[in-house]
Amino acid sequence: MAVIGANAGGFTKKQVIISASFFMYCVTNIITPQTFLGREAPEYHTGLQFIMILCFASWTSMRLENRRRDKKADTDPAYTTGDENLDILSGLRDETDRQNKHFRYSG
Repeated sequence: MAVIGANAGGFTKKQVIISASFFMYCVTNIITPQTFLGREAPEYHTGLQFIMILCFASWTSMRLENRRRDKKADTDPAYTTGDENLDILSGLRDETDRQNKHFRYSG
């Protein structure tokens, strides 16, 4: 849950994201076993494909957003990261990850 919280900016948004992630974790634990079909034992192609698609979609969306912000940093100095003090202070202003131009997703 801590890693999920690291990918959200703003104190309130971070708590909402962690709560929603825990809820989705519970729902996923109900749905995922249904994708592991007994007739596919021991490979379980359907279940593994389901998990890989979920992981890849999450990773891709974070990667694309980071790439978009890095391209904006080339033209807009407000998006530039690297100054550690400024990056830390940006995280303490209670801005969401969309508002904080220094924010980059980890993942």
